Amino acid sequence: MPYRLFALITTTLAATVLGAGVALAAPEGDEQPDRPKRERAERDGDQPERDKHDKHRDRGHRVMAALFRDIELTDAQKEELREIGQAHRKQVKAWHDEHREELDAIREKMRQARKDQDREAAKAAHEEFKALLETRPKPDAAFAEMRDVLATDEDKAQFDENLEAIKQRMKERRERGPREGRRPHRDGNDKRDRDGDRPQRDRDGGDEGLDI
Repeated sequence: MPYRLFALITTTLAATVLGAGVALAAPEGDEQPDRPKRERAERDGDQPERDKHDKHRDRGHRVMAALFRDIELTDAQKEELREIGQAHRKQVKAWHDEHREELDAIREKMRQARKDQDREAAKAAHEEFKALLETRPKPDAAFAEMRDVLATDEDKAQFDENLEAIKQRMKERRERGPREGRRPHRDGNDKRDRDGDRPQRDRDGGDEGLDI
């Protein structure tokens, strides 16, 4: 299995297990479902936890901003969009909770395959992951609901254009593969090379952020 494919698989798996990308972010001001967890992290001084949450939140807001670029939203529309985003996030969270043990098991298979440099085992784990991922709530229905919130044909056309642009950027990033110019490890080698097929963090809100 080529490095790019392996990296994409493990990255997607990591994002799924973490609940990344994945779900739709509500417009600015929405209450976050993991707020108690974040508050505990802040109280206990868990900077990595805060950083991770902030990264996913910011990415989600960037995606929403891109989706509604050049579209004027009323307060009522923003509230409807917020509710749609909340409903989608609840569905995705429920899916993660239901399949967490399976996802953890696949992640361990991936880790072991990477350690053993066993491409056949990695491929088998990938197929298992793909099959499980097919059952995950997709954002397409939520996007359709969001589109229906818009009042004019012009706004809907702009939404379609924005969504297509996001998909295209995601496709281009996947095709480019891992970022160039990684910071060398202290032994002089790229950390990715030192670790082998190390999962990369995906690129921008798209990450698996849109899950498309």
